[in-house]
Amino acid sequence: KPEMYIEPCNSVIVQIKAAEIVDSDMYKTDCTLRFPRIEKIREDKEWYECMTSDMLEDLRSKAQGKLASKHLHIDEYDEPHEKKRKTVSKVRKVIGIAEQFKAPDLSSVSKVSNVFEDVEFCVMTGMGKYSKSDLESRIAQCGGSVVQNPGPETYCVIVGAENVRVKNIIASNKYDVVRAEWLLQCFQTKMLVPWQPAFMIHMSPDTKEHFAREYDCYGDSYTANTDVVQLKEVFSRMKDNKAMPLDLIAELEERYWCSSCQLGIFRG
Repeated sequence: KPEMYIEPCNSVIVQIKAAEIVDSDMYKTDCTLRFPRIEKIREDKEWYECMTSDMLEDLRSKAQGKLASKHLHIDEYDEPHEKKRKTVSKVRKVIGIAEQFKAPDLSSVSKVSNVFEDVEFCVMTGMGKYSKSDLESRIAQCGGSVVQNPGPETYCVIVGAENVRVKNIIASNKYDVVRAEWLLQCFQTKMLVPWQPAFMIHMSPDTKEHFAREYDCYGDSYTANTDVVQLKEVFSRMKDNKAMPLDLIAELEERYWCSSCQLGIFRG
């Protein structure tokens, strides 16, 4: 027996959500709802537009009693239908490669010389009016190949301006990092110009060992002839203005000059 009876004409229609329709001998309908809860009061319907016993039985048979995965709406005209879930189209992320990491398209570059035949370069940055792609194209014209990341076969890394990536390569201590000016000099002379200390930003251990045998700590060659410009560059690297002791000068003169050397007249 219900605790209170309300005349149907004085009642309201409520919309119920439940997990399941289950059998029960406690009610006239021989069933009840499992975990029922009121969603809202249907003020848009009159009291006589409620669900009938036949509609309840029809819903029970079509849904097989399971309502948790199917939220169904019934009125006296419509068949049971599944509530359509709104689908949101997923936006596919386009994964690309930054321009500075893309390999250049050198297929249209015509080879004009064999200066860099079988030589592999990695150009990090350009300089001045010569962009990274300009230098790469010129290398291809001279018969060389270009990679975007240095490897075991890379002759050297060309740098016009230092950045974080260049600093990381220097920190690895694996590659020779050379100024772009050296590359431009190779283009101008149309030959593979030998490296000099002034061209080097960083040297691999093997190259550093070679330079230690060929050059002093100021970059002056032990064997190659020099000119005025190169000599001024060497002098500019000499930051120590400490005067050489006279006894050391005398020792050097005795070792390398003969006693009749004309240059000794300017001493003192």
